[in-house]
Formats: sequence, structure tokens, C-alpha cells
Amino acid sequence: MTEKSSKSDWKSFFTFENELLDFLSQQKFMAGDKADLKYLETPFRNTIIQRPPKFLHAVISLGGNESLNIKTEADIEELKSRYVKVSSRGFPARFPQLLKQPLQINLSQHEAFRSRVISAETNDFIPVKRYNTGDLDNSSIDDIAALRDIGIKAKVYDKAFGKTLNISSNDLILYTKAKILTVRESSGNQYIARVRYPDSYQSVRMSYGLLIIPDDCPTLHSLPQARRTHRLETSKEKIMLPIDIDSEIFIKEP
Repeated sequence: MTEKSSKSDWKSFFTFENELLDFLSQQKFMAGDKADLKYLETPFRNTIIQRPPKFLHAVISLGGNESLNIKTEADIEELKSRYVKVSSRGFPARFPQLLKQPLQINLSQHEAFRSRVISAETNDFIPVKRYNTGDLDNSSIDDIAALRDIGIKAKVYDKAFGKTLNISSNDLILYTKAKILTVRESSGNQYIARVRYPDSYQSVRMSYGLLIIPDDCPTLHSLPQARRTHRLETSKEKIMLPIDIDSEIFIKEP
């Protein structure tokens, strides 16, 4: 595929996706906001750059209209077909998903985490803080000095998304006098849909993205789940460092 044809195919894909999202935004929303389906517009020099929304969370009903259901199914297949022409990656999470008619949908969200277990064998530098402003005030210098005072070496890595502060896993183990640690960082919210169909008593658990249903059905937002008693905060000792960090450090095994 030539560069020229690739650009043309990308433009064709984005144009078609924008039109599909516009069509879906005109249907009945059982959950979510139609404004979220709009392409984002960013001024750049003397033009406007349009970008697709990164994440979409909505349940849209086609109101029992069979012709709309057929059109939507065909359009989603066409969207996928255009995408595979320009990318070998998996389909983006924002892509619409057409479900068979459910009895009920329950929606929920909760905070998700990334965790890493640290031991004496880890021998690595662990990211614990991001400088979202690019560290314009050079606060990383003070952070490194404060950690050095308690015997923990630290390095600042300059990534594409900004600077990160990484600390020595070996020094962290020595400082805590623990055998094993858990370093945990929030990875944002996890959106879950539990869909119950007429032919099953059990609901199907899936990601709550852009869900399209043939006709209306009860769509409920579940109450937040009760906090589990075995959560790290209540069952493990938390380690405090002399600086503010984005991660949480717990003693997994003393």
C-alpha cells in the first residue's frame, strides 16, 4: 500500500466512522450522552483537525425498527472492513457492538489498578510518579534528594508523555525491611455491562463501551460494590515515602 493510498484509506475510514457515530447519536439513548459520540475538533494552524473520541460508554436502542437494525449491522461490518485495510491492530474499544435483544442490562464502574510484586530478585527501577507538567519547576530534583536521604536511589526518565520518577527496587526492599512488596497504581475506571438475554438466567459480562440494542430494554446503573475486607488498604501495611507519589506501596510479606 502506497503512502498516498494509505492516507486516502485512513480518510475514508474516519469519514465513514464519523457518519456512523452521527447516525447513532440520533437514536434513543438508554444510557450515556449523545455529545460523547462527536468527533473532537482541534484548531491547528489555519485548519481544524478532527479526531475520534477515545472512549465511548453508551447504550443505544434502535427502537424495534428492523430496517435500522439491518443498516446498523451492515455499517458496523463496513467500518471494520475499512479499518483492517489501514491497520493490523485489534479493533478500537470505541467501535460499536450490536447485541441481540436483551432482557435487561446492568451497568457498573469501579476503579481499576495495575500492581507489581517486588522482591530482592526484581533488581529494577520502578515508576512511582509522573510529572504531568513536564517538571517545569524541577521538583524532581527535590524528590531525588529526599529519597537519597533515606537510602533510595531514583532516576528520572523522559518519556513521550512526560517525565517519570523511578526508584530502585533493591533500595526499596532494604528500606522497608520486607521480603515482598506490592506497588499499586490506579489505571482509571473499569466500565462493565452485565447483559441478560431471554434464553438464559445468567447474565453475560462484557466491557461497557458503545452498545447497540435492537429495541428498548431496562438499563440500570448498579450501585457501587461494597469494598472488600481483604483490600490492600485494610489488610496490608502501607509504606510512606518522604515525597508525594502516584503509586501506593504495601508490604505483601514482611
